Amino acid sequence: MVDVAVSHDENFVKAENEKQMKYLDLAHEVVAMWSVDTAVVVPIVVMANGLIAKSLDEYLMRLIRGIGSE
Repeated sequence: MVDVAVSHDENFVKAENEKQMKYLDLAHEVVAMWSVDTAVVVPIVVMANGLIAKSLDEYLMRLIRGIGSE
């Protein structure tokens, strides 16, 4: 699951954590419903001034590698 947010606040960590917590229950439901090993919430937070979190690279690499195929 990918959630994109544009924020005026420069607290990347807070915004990412809020997005992950928002979809945690849904991720568990997806795992149970679709009989998959894992569901990952990818919070993409972009600041109004165009800055992106350093963690975005890690999240995108996880998507490219394919979670669960390792």
